[in-house]
Amino acid sequence: MNRLITSFMLSLLFIPAAAQSFTTSFGGVTREELSMTHYEPDTSAPAVILYKSGHFSSSSLEFTHYIRIKVLREEGTGRGEFAIRTEAPSSVKGMVHNLSGDDVEEVPLSNESIFRERLSPSVWLVRIAMPDVREGSVIELEYREQLLPGSFRFQEDIPVKRAELNVELSDIIEFRQTQTGYEQVNAASNTFFYAEDVPAFRPEPFISSVNNYITKFDFDILTITMFGQTEFITTSWDVINRGLMRSPGFGSVMEARTRYIRDIARAIEAGYDDEKARLRAAYDTIRTAMSWNSRNSIYVSNDNLSRVLRDGAGNVADINFILFHLLQRMDISSSVVILSTRANGILNPYFPATNRLNYLIVRAEVDGETWLLDATERHLPFGLLPSRVLNERGRTVDRGFGTWVEIDAPGVDREVVTYNVTLGDDGQVRGDIEYHMEEYAAFNFRNLYHMLSGDEAFVESYESRKDGLTVMEFDIERADSIYMPCRLVIEGSLSGHAQAAGSTIILYPLLAERMNENPFRVENREYPVDYTYGREKDVVVNITIPDGYEVEQMPENFSNALRDEGIAASMTFEEGDNGLLTISYSFRINRPRFLPEEYGALRAFYEELVAQHSKPVILRRVEDGEE
Repeated sequence: MNRLITSFMLSLLFIPAAAQSFTTSFGGVTREELSMTHYEPDTSAPAVILYKSGHFSSSSLEFTHYIRIKVLREEGTGRGEFAIRTEAPSSVKGMVHNLSGDDVEEVPLSNESIFRERLSPSVWLVRIAMPDVREGSVIELEYREQLLPGSFRFQEDIPVKRAELNVELSDIIEFRQTQTGYEQVNAASNTFFYAEDVPAFRPEPFISSVNNYITKFDFDILTITMFGQTEFITTSWDVINRGLMRSPGFGSVMEARTRYIRDIARAIEAGYDDEKARLRAAYDTIRTAMSWNSRNSIYVSNDNLSRVLRDGAGNVADINFILFHLLQRMDISSSVVILSTRANGILNPYFPATNRLNYLIVRAEVDGETWLLDATERHLPFGLLPSRVLNERGRTVDRGFGTWVEIDAPGVDREVVTYNVTLGDDGQVRGDIEYHMEEYAAFNFRNLYHMLSGDEAFVESYESRKDGLTVMEFDIERADSIYMPCRLVIEGSLSGHAQAAGSTIILYPLLAERMNENPFRVENREYPVDYTYGREKDVVVNITIPDGYEVEQMPENFSNALRDEGIAASMTFEEGDNGLLTISYSFRINRPRFLPEEYGALRAFYEELVAQHSKPVILRRVEDGEE
């Protein structure tokens, strides 16, 4: 933060509270709101936001947030917990109102229930735990922050009865206001906006980020003018680039001396002659030496990265700046790439926004190849990126002009499943199941396996993921060899995939791999389908039918694909000797994104796929004397 902005921020401390002309309705909870048992427009809602408001005062240059929430059911009590990211510790007050007979009990929020954590030199996390929240409670929360927030939401994941936004124009701050979402926002003036009876945002499967589509206003401060000087903040991406290079938590770290990592660099250089091998070794060294604390930031938590390296843990900027310094020390061409994670929303090349930047990775060039690296995941092999990073684009930062970098999935989710099983005349299926996993499938499996505590937890998790599966024994190969495919072999039984009725057995041949329902339920969709990365799944079911039974009816072979082969599936059936039935199934997602206008065809594709998966093989017992 430069001298002008620092002086400006300090000056806010001396603006008297009386300068604020805006007052919320804090404390004005009505008995009608306390007696409320359901919200008529959405009777399934566990809670409803009765009223929320945002107000930016041009005199105090503060933004006041206010929210009033009615808890309608027990599952809505979690609405009493808040997590607020802000550039300064916020002024917070809160109250919980409950009916006790005819009396109204008011329990104020205490300071002991407000927890402030500094995530980086410029960002704080404020956690709030409201007291005595129960079914029927009305929660009130008000907090203030300096300048404008990154966004104000008119829509949430629960219904909003009324939301208001009042943004006073200021001679000091020039800002841009952009709207996203599909719900109606009304403009009473050029500074006052409101929305009423806003339905809960219900995300559909395979959505990149709620933030891309929920109804809200985003704010970007363009300039600040004070003391006769104007500071350009987000008028262009180049301005953001220059601001980051001046930042003590970013630019000074990027250009810091790298002596602290000299010994690691020398060891890698001594062990590898090939530059690409050195690049991979550098990545693996930091990946295994550091533990990510799950904090996203483009700013380091501690500018002493030598200490962070010794401690072995840090946020994403800490870890990837250490990797960047290691590559710099080895003279490998590299740069820092800033981006927004999938959950945080897509970066817009035409609307620069510092507050949308929350992640940092490293770009390296070796022998004409470009590699994007993120060393935060211990089980992620060189060449892949975690799914949270796969958000279309990022931007390099340096002393010159930053450039846009495409960030697409460098791999696919590849899985081959093989069943070698026997069907009993009681409808039970017993035998072995083998899962062969590569790339993202292997990474996701390894993460799951290492996250769970012990074999019992793993078995419970896997049985819950596979319909009707009971695991008796299992074996995992290469659980820690991240550059090799991962293999899981299960010995067990499956129930519910075949029904015996008299002399007939109805068998659903894909067993636990069967798709029972269409993931796309709504008829129309306004935003894209985003699978994150491509997927390849092959299933081979070798099933021995019971002695004395024969195939009476078998589905026809099936094949279907969208016009451009963006998604495709096929299934074949083969009856062999000695009662062996073989089913081969292939499923491919060849491109990760589908536009809203393709949704109808995609939904119909899945509808047909579910229908095909539900077609049974019918077995009939051969009576004595029959041929």
